[in-house]
Amino acid sequence: MKKNFKKILAVALAVAFVLSFAACGGSQQPAQQNSAPAQQQNSAPAAPAEPAKPAEPAKPAEPAKPAEPAKPASNGSRLAAFVEKYVIDGNYGIGFDIDGEKTYMAFKDGNSYIDATAEGEQIIMIAKGNEFYMLFPAEKSGIGGTGEGDTEEQDLFVDFSHDDDYTTGEMTIEGKSYYYEEYVEDDGENGTVPVRYCFDGDMLAYIVNYVDEQESFMKVTSFDENVSDSLFEVPSDYEIMMF
Repeated sequence: MKKNFKKILAVALAVAFVLSFAACGGSQQPAQQNSAPAQQQNSAPAAPAEPAKPAEPAKPAEPAKPAEPAKPASNGSRLAAFVEKYVIDGNYGIGFDIDGEKTYMAFKDGNSYIDATAEGEQIIMIAKGNEFYMLFPAEKSGIGGTGEGDTEEQDLFVDFSHDDDYTTGEMTIEGKSYYYEEYVEDDGENGTVPVRYCFDGDMLAYIVNYVDEQESFMKVTSFDENVSDSLFEVPSDYEIMMF
């Protein structure tokens, strides 16, 4: 199973100010009128001008065609429906039990929070704006830094929700049957790795990875549709070493 939840932030702020000035002025002298009366001529009066033909009424403009509604970027799968309902706006939190170890990930406004337990040690990673921190709650300490870099999109769901190449089936986990959709991930070192998204109704229940022909289960233990801003704040009583 992949346990590589890399988060490198890329934040760019740009402000452009444009000032424009315009001046106009000047005056024209009125044309001098010729006060001399025009000479009368003995010639016959000119024929009256033909009346102007009335202008043809303008044709009414054709009404603009309404814009076609944007089609959802999905493959019509249950995973795509889950992404469009809960994930696509980038404001959600999800908890996992991974082989008995707890992990919670939250995302909001381009910020990320990961609380993971590995070998009994809790580590919290926060990425906010151009700041990033790794915190050690047991010691109330951590390291942090600022900078810009390549951002790796969280791809637990979104990438596969565009993939039309998937299979479906039923599998039993802990005595309960789940509908699943299986996608194939190119994992580089390990080649192609099947990934199953198992659903209890419309809600995601498990993510099952297959590496070296072994199953690895990520059990969904919680899902939050709204994430608190406080998650992305470093506690004031932590000692942080910046680099």
